[in-house]
Amino acid sequence: MKIRQKMSLALEVIYQTKNFLVINKPAGLTVHGGPAVKSKLTLVDWLVKNFPEIKSVGEDGIRPGIVHRLDKDTSGLMVVALNQAAFLKLKQQFQARKILKIYQAEVWGSFKNKAGVLKNYLARHPKNRLKRIVVKHNYPNACEAETHYRVLSSLDARSRIRLSLKTGRTHQIRCQLADIKHPVVNDKRYGFRRQKFLGDGQLRLTAKVLGFSLDNKIYRFEI
Repeated sequence: MKIRQKMSLALEVIYQTKNFLVINKPAGLTVHGGPAVKSKLTLVDWLVKNFPEIKSVGEDGIRPGIVHRLDKDTSGLMVVALNQAAFLKLKQQFQARKILKIYQAEVWGSFKNKAGVLKNYLARHPKNRLKRIVVKHNYPNACEAETHYRVLSSLDARSRIRLSLKTGRTHQIRCQLADIKHPVVNDKRYGFRRQKFLGDGQLRLTAKVLGFSLDNKIYRFEI
């Protein structure tokens, strides 16, 4: 059953089965609560209200049904498991890096090469626990991160790029792009110190494509 229906918080259900939901998460919506989360309303709050059976799905009560997440300010596609069997199958695919994840971003600057690979190691910032930094492989708790990019267009000191993730680290795209001096437009955390904020100030990063297999089918969604 395919549904395209506008929900509260501008949250859009793209597709729904008895086993999972695919949603288009709006920028500004936090996925789940936690010690550092100040948001009054999260995606999990909406899920529990509309799908109360999801409370028992997952590995803890904080993230029921959540197999992966997007940053609060990142918009785009997410899959949510509606039962434990679907949760375990999706989790296995994420761990095996078999999930198709493609993002689109508007970044500052022009690229010399029309395509490339960002491959390095990320770790938590030593002074700001809400940030990540690029580090050497032997840095404590360093995690390998790999992102492939392709430039779609360039105009007015900005570029529009497509990004394919091979790993799924926290702030991976934002941190790696800032490291090569091409931060995402309107990125308050990783942007230039004196950057100009454009339009409504929304982070110009969207999860555009999501693909996975479930129910003996291969699914691919794009917005």
